[in-house]
Amino acid sequence: MPYSADYTVDQEQLILSLVKHQRKQLQEDREALRKADHLTDRKAESIQAELDDLSKLENKNREKRLK
Repeated sequence: MPYSADYTVDQEQLILSLVKHQRKQLQEDREALRKADHLTDRKAESIQAELDDLSKLENKNREKRLK
């Protein structure tokens, strides 16, 4: 069940900042695992799925701010 809430501008900015930070951290983790030759196909898929979800959240946040 989707949850809809009205956030203040400050809350929306905080959410966007947290999403960006998490996405950057996942990208860095993925690169570190790749360099250490510890990135399995399954882990790569898992990280990519999470990055996709974060990207969707970021887009929704931006759309909401434009309304």
